[in-house]
Amino acid sequence: MKVYFDVELDNPLHVKAMSAFFNTLSSSDAKQAKIEFPTEKLEPKPAAPVKTEEPKKKVAPPKVKKQAEEPKTPEKENSYTIDQVRLELSKKVKDHKEQIKNKLTELGAPNVTKLDSEKYPEFVEYLQSL
Repeated sequence: MKVYFDVELDNPLHVKAMSAFFNTLSSSDAKQAKIEFPTEKLEPKPAAPVKTEEPKKKVAPPKVKKQAEEPKTPEKENSYTIDQVRLELSKKVKDHKEQIKNKLTELGAPNVTKLDSEKYPEFVEYLQSL
């Protein structure tokens, strides 16, 4: 014989009924045991909503607006930002890593971040020549 129970352990009436049931089973005088069942009518609890995790949405990186190119003046021609230098570097580093490292050392910097901004034009010119 198989017996299945659906017991809510946080419900004291369920716990009391199960306790009485098991006490009766373990009693040597099971036929004479008095079992009291709750007389209250229990309303079933509504099922708790199941939490489902929404699939994570992939967020596209923000689009970078390209600025209109300004006409190069003698001042602008020789000034670069670190981002512009890194952009040029990214185009060449895969094929010319050792040469680039040597050039940085020659310019007195262990890496692009440490490179003096006054030497950016020379370094970019070197990268473009590779």
